[in-house]
Amino acid sequence: MCYNQMVDWFSFGCVVAEFISGKNPFRTETALNFGMEKEKKTKEKAIDFATLEMKPELKPKYFSGFSSDFCTRLLDKNPQTRLGSGGIEEIMDHKMFEGLNWEMIISDRKVPPFIPAKDVNAASQSDIGTFAEEKNNDTASNDKDDSVYQNWDWTNPKAYAAEVIEFLIYERETGEPLLPPSHGDGCCCTIL
Repeated sequence: MCYNQMVDWFSFGCVVAEFISGKNPFRTETALNFGMEKEKKTKEKAIDFATLEMKPELKPKYFSGFSSDFCTRLLDKNPQTRLGSGGIEEIMDHKMFEGLNWEMIISDRKVPPFIPAKDVNAASQSDIGTFAEEKNNDTASNDKDDSVYQNWDWTNPKAYAAEVIEFLIYERETGEPLLPPSHGDGCCCTIL
């Protein structure tokens, strides 16, 4: 079977469900138990199995009729019957988006309800580096370790220089300084 956008619609369903409820529908205790009952040996395998086989539970506490229907149809295991199999218009026409003016959004004439700051609240990629596939979950920190790093203030000069250069290039290309964010209501983003 070839990869197509139906996989993306399923992923979109997971993201929307998580935005609504605060939890990925396949990363729950119920999903873990579902996989473990089928004799999957590790947590990862159990959750993978649940993602492939389990019908997610969308609690009415979080999901209205429209949002429940929207997520349930996006999370349909059958790509031929999944919401979006008839094209993006199928998703745009769902009752979940009733009253939304897609024309204004597509033509970029709709002002977003929230515009995030230009900075990223994360370490730069060069600071983070890459990680091996092995998991080192069995390494625990203790009081001695904590005391050693309590006043740690070293910065990698190469990573710092690379980040400063990135900012200077941005300022030169845009003609605007990169300013610290002004934090409003504490919300990080809004997805329509």
